Amino acid sequence: MTLTFDEFEACKRVIKLAEAEGNPYIEHIFNVNRWIQAYEGNEEEAAKILKRHLNLRKVMGWDDWPEESEGFDERVDQFAPLSILGQNKDDDNKVVLFEQSGKIDIHGLIDNAKVTSFMRAKFRLMERIHRKVIELEKKTGRQSGGLLVMDLDGLEFRPALLSLLAGPYRIMWGTLFEQYPQLIRHILIVRAPKFVNLLYSTCIPFIPNDYRSRLEICSSSDPSNTLLKHISASLLPKEYCQGGNADDEDNFEMITIPIPLSPFPPCIDSPVDLDTISVSAGDKLIKKYHWEAGTKLHFYMKHSEGFHFFIYYSKDDIENEDLWQEIYAGSERPPLRLCDDWKWETPKSGYYYLCFGNERAWFFSVTLQYRVFRLIGEHRQVEEAIE
Repeated sequence: MTLTFDEFEACKRVIKLAEAEGNPYIEHIFNVNRWIQAYEGNEEEAAKILKRHLNLRKVMGWDDWPEESEGFDERVDQFAPLSILGQNKDDDNKVVLFEQSGKIDIHGLIDNAKVTSFMRAKFRLMERIHRKVIELEKKTGRQSGGLLVMDLDGLEFRPALLSLLAGPYRIMWGTLFEQYPQLIRHILIVRAPKFVNLLYSTCIPFIPNDYRSRLEICSSSDPSNTLLKHISASLLPKEYCQGGNADDEDNFEMITIPIPLSPFPPCIDSPVDLDTISVSAGDKLIKKYHWEAGTKLHFYMKHSEGFHFFIYYSKDDIENEDLWQEIYAGSERPPLRLCDDWKWETPKSGYYYLCFGNERAWFFSVTLQYRVFRLIGEHRQVEEAIE
């Protein structure tokens, strides 16, 4: 789709409200239109969330992530690969994304992955998709998005599957949908198992409303007819073009889609002494630190319950939280088995506020363990919060 005059004018108003004039991200106008669509034309809300996203793009350096490898757990891409292919059809304008979801060792992945490394890999993937979408939009002059094919062949039902989908996977996809609205334009689930209704009822609550109408499920063991309605045969792996409307399978390109490695290798927690804190229901707890720019830190965090975690910054020590800058991308954190850890170098001198949030809980407090170390050469020292 190309933008109408009214849509273009709406984008200009949102850019002004978000104070984003001159930002490279908004120079590609379809980026702005995606936020307006996601918030159903509510320009003020779209501008508010876009402003946060632009801040996070800058402080996290997301623009550079597609080429980076340092600090990323490459096992996530090897054991849960998603292939980015080309334009689905000449008369359509979507980027084909293909995942053999049923062959992913989801239980082993969740049991042995760390929250931060897993999410960093997924954010890098979304940045690569975003770059491919922009490339197609510049080529065609029309708004694009991803056509995500999820092949569930091989997926086995276990009692823990639904809790994994409703917990860690809900949080993962919810976070990605929040930061990359409208980037996935159609979700096509093929070779769905007999228990797909259970999966649907578990996942549908955290799928944004505008995505639900774009969700298509095919239970047939031969999904070629369904796939060929959306994707040119030349862009499909040969194994998916054995029937349907295929004119001559010899004309198909041998596109390779990596099969997920399995099982995910077991990991053992590294013993680290952590401090225990508790956050009451409907409340939050803030720990304050003062660090100079360039301070190298190592965070450790372990919890058996979900909560929200943010890091804010202020040059001066001020109590008005509305004046704090979000300096590290915050989100809901799912409870995983392993102790999470990540390294971070502070970008500015000043006060840093670690915010542990339990605002959505009505009755129950959340208990977690964490500790921050300052890295000094080969040594490290415990950082104590300012009381």
